[in-house]
Amino acid sequence: MNSTGESETKTKAPGGTSADPGPTIGRLAAIDAAGVRWVRQMPHPAAVTQALTLLSRATDHSDGWIAVGLTCGVVDRGRRQQWLSATARIALVELTSRAIKRAVPRERPQLADLPPLAPTPTARSFPSSHTAAAVAAISAFDQLLPTAGLRALASATAFSRLYLGVHFPSDVIAGAVLGRLLG
Repeated sequence: MNSTGESETKTKAPGGTSADPGPTIGRLAAIDAAGVRWVRQMPHPAAVTQALTLLSRATDHSDGWIAVGLTCGVVDRGRRQQWLSATARIALVELTSRAIKRAVPRERPQLADLPPLAPTPTARSFPSSHTAAAVAAISAFDQLLPTAGLRALASATAFSRLYLGVHFPSDVIAGAVLGRLLG
């Protein structure tokens, strides 16, 4: 207990030393956990869960976005360079997200009464690579595909991460920021 009577949470800081995350970080973590719980407690119709699981699988490791870019690069010869450049930007976002996941070993949400509804490529949570790639696709494919469709897919992808219980809200926000910055 600290001087105000609140219990203190100790975590391991980088390098393995004990560190007090402080009251602000503790509150943010509580809000993050409450956010994922709130979305997971919403009604989950089977058809929506299946659709969002399919979207999630199609975009694991940015595979779906990269497949679209490469396929269109082959078919649309007049804009091949644009397609390949856009695809490279999405691949860069994916690789950057993976590097951040290695550096920030945050585990995925673990709610005993609300297990995740979809498998995940890794046990690491921060940032959401699915969201990062989807947001990057909005910018990368902007002149190549309808923007409204890209925005709808990116929004659905970001929401799916919470709906399926595989990310905290801050993971999704960080992924969106990363995708916007590098996309």
